[in-house]
Amino acid sequence: LCLFPLGKVHAEIEQVLGPGGLPTFEDRKNMPFTNAVIHEVQRFVTLLPHVPRCTSTDTYFKGYFIPKV
Repeated sequence: LCLFPLGKVHAEIEQVLGPGGLPTFEDRKNMPFTNAVIHEVQRFVTLLPHVPRCTSTDTYFKGYFIPKV
């Protein structure tokens, strides 16, 4: 189940939405396993790896100075 959760996710979606049903935002609360798998994938996989994060101007944030790079 840890390595291949697709079957359980598919079964949960079919149970909640029925065959051919389209999910809505409210359906999330009825699909806890699917929601957990989505969050785990987002936690595990970085969509934009190695993208530098920097400011375009010198910035002060909560008393900290963040220089423009």
